[in-house]
Amino acid sequence: MNTSRRFFKTIGILILSLTFLSFRNIFAQENRGQLSEQGIEYFDQGRYSEAISCFTEVINASPYVVGNYYNRGLAFSKEANYDLAISDFSKCIELNPDLADAYYSRGLAYSYKGGLEQAISDLSKAIEINPKHAQAFHERGYVYNAMGNFEEAILDYTKAIEFNPDSNGAYYGRGNANNNKGNYGQAILDYTRSIEIKPGFSDVYYNRAAAFFFKQEYDKAWEDLHKAQELGAIIDPQFLEALKKALGK
Repeated sequence: MNTSRRFFKTIGILILSLTFLSFRNIFAQENRGQLSEQGIEYFDQGRYSEAISCFTEVINASPYVVGNYYNRGLAFSKEANYDLAISDFSKCIELNPDLADAYYSRGLAYSYKGGLEQAISDLSKAIEINPKHAQAFHERGYVYNAMGNFEEAILDYTKAIEFNPDSNGAYYGRGNANNNKGNYGQAILDYTRSIEIKPGFSDVYYNRAAAFFFKQEYDKAWEDLHKAQELGAIIDPQFLEALKKALGK
């Protein structure tokens, strides 16, 4: 009888201990969830260092959750700590090799630090995983343009527009690639569409002025240059003098 009581008492203590452990795990998970949410709030408020601290604490407690590395990588990117951002995005890829956004964000980080070939590789991988990744096409177009590969840039910006027709940035980027390639008429059309979608971006007016100048439509170039200046653009004195000379001013 006594042995039976001791047995049931032991089982009871074991069950109670497991229950306490279970509650501790639940509370720990809730605390990590709250820290992650706090990190996201800090990120949205532009408080990137504090966001990084939150995500780091969660990662230390639970090192296999992809989202925390990804979010910390984004915060590192915002602080221009691109090497640390790349490290976090690489960890995301290690944990989930099919995460297109991790390749996209790592590609961005590489492009910001001047690693254009690595950026192309990552952005292409993001597109391979998600062939409708408009942002990846957009950013790869930007990198191709920076590399002087204007035809590939135009193709990528066109795909970005196909998937996101209201992207003023994609029209602006394609306008730049067309401008660089000497397709001034098409560049003007792209810049104009960008302005229609989002007026008030000084660089679009400035670059459209350049396209008008090269097309020898000097009055329109003058109008755009003044609009760009009104919106805060810094005007190249040589460009201004060349335009004045062309207008006979």
